[in-house]
Amino acid sequence: MSVETGENIHLPTEAQWEKAARGTDQRRYPWSYGSPDSNLANYNNNVNKTMPVGSYPSGVSPYGIHDMAGNVWEWCSDWYDANYYSSSPTSNPQGPSSGSLRINRGGGWSRYALDIRSALRRPSPASLSSSPFGFRVCKDVSVAKSITVTDPTSSTVWNKGQSAEITWTSTGTINDVKIDLYKGGTFNQTIVSSTVNNSSYTWTEVDTSLADGTDYNVRISITDDSSIYGESGEFQIMTSGSNVFVTKWGSQGSEDGQFDYL
Repeated sequence: MSVETGENIHLPTEAQWEKAARGTDQRRYPWSYGSPDSNLANYNNNVNKTMPVGSYPSGVSPYGIHDMAGNVWEWCSDWYDANYYSSSPTSNPQGPSSGSLRINRGGGWSRYALDIRSALRRPSPASLSSSPFGFRVCKDVSVAKSITVTDPTSSTVWNKGQSAEITWTSTGTINDVKIDLYKGGTFNQTIVSSTVNNSSYTWTEVDTSLADGTDYNVRISITDDSSIYGESGEFQIMTSGSNVFVTKWGSQGSEDGQFDYL
């Protein structure tokens, strides 16, 4: 299928399979902690054969995936090692590099309630073939990269010579970002040339010479790909006594808003 479609299609790892079945709240079965019955799963010889996908809509996982409990034992890509998870990476473990047995998950149509729990692991020879065994495939999906910068508001105060917090959100795999200040739509200065993409950066000293009544934007871009970036709406930096006040000026690309200062 990978060759025919040009996409990376493969058996799920054990960790991928279990996350798809249990969600984020470690539920015992895909639907909840409640015990299974014949409306939730094909198990305990209640029909004595496999059933078509969609036969048990009440038993779907938190992600809407069918038949993760019962119906067939499903092959995972991992080799089996009873002690692997005591030393594996905590994020996206790929399984041992070798072994003699492969992993099955989910239980089959003949198994009891105990055997169709989402956490149950079963090692089997890769040559095993019988009616309660099957598989599902998954494919890698690339997430588009994007950055959204949090706008300053009229209640935000940046003190002279002190720090200011810049925040943003992002999608896709972005390791490091660059933060620039734009003045009237034109690059003005780099606040930081590269920082870890942890959705927050502290500008350690606000440049008070920027308090000149000009409209500014904060632009955050990927450090090694400046074509992917996000900008805040326009705002002004103003001085009053010992403080610098940041006040939003409409939305990005708009001049019909009004700013307030303290």
